[in-house]
Amino acid sequence: MSKSKDDIERVDPIKSEQKFLYQEHLIRYLFASQYTKNKTVLDAACGNGYGSVLLLEKGAHKVTGIDISESTIDLCKKKYPLNNLDF
Repeated sequence: MSKSKDDIERVDPIKSEQKFLYQEHLIRYLFASQYTKNKTVLDAACGNGYGSVLLLEKGAHKVTGIDISESTIDLCKKKYPLNNLDF
């Protein structure tokens, strides 16, 4: 069974085999969040959207997440229906 491009490129916090990669991503988002408080933020290559949500939780005024995968963006819209978050 071959993996799709989305399976290879997406970090899924639920997958135990991606635990360390997920932690690395969180560290990057936490670093960036120091500079996003009360700002409108573009999260390019937002993937599954968890980082966009983290930026909001850390004080961003509004976040827009974009990604090349339309199916991933559709999932983000369903998973995170927040007023100040667009995908």
